[in-house]
Amino acid sequence: MRGETDGCWVPVRLAHVWRMREGRVVIFTDAQFNIERIELNEMGSQIWELCDGRRSVKEIAEELAKRHSDLRFEEMASVVEAFLGELRSHWLLMSRDELESYE
Repeated sequence: MRGETDGCWVPVRLAHVWRMREGRVVIFTDAQFNIERIELNEMGSQIWELCDGRRSVKEIAEELAKRHSDLRFEEMASVVEAFLGELRSHWLLMSRDELESYE
């Protein structure tokens, strides 16, 4: 996929119900009518909130690197890419390009 390897792809949250609870995101999914509740940790919650369909993966990593000065940008980019890959594998988000291809 275009931009995947350089952090230029733009992640978009899919239509799941989610809420912020005590600083953490809780996502409710409906996979074959089995409601699943997923609670993200603090870092995952921050990444999820930044996946607004406007920011690229690189921009998300840059923002988080500013917030968490204990991690270099390269380390943060690696964390963000890995986490987004996990979210994609559970169909919780996809790239803006992928989403547009379904329209």
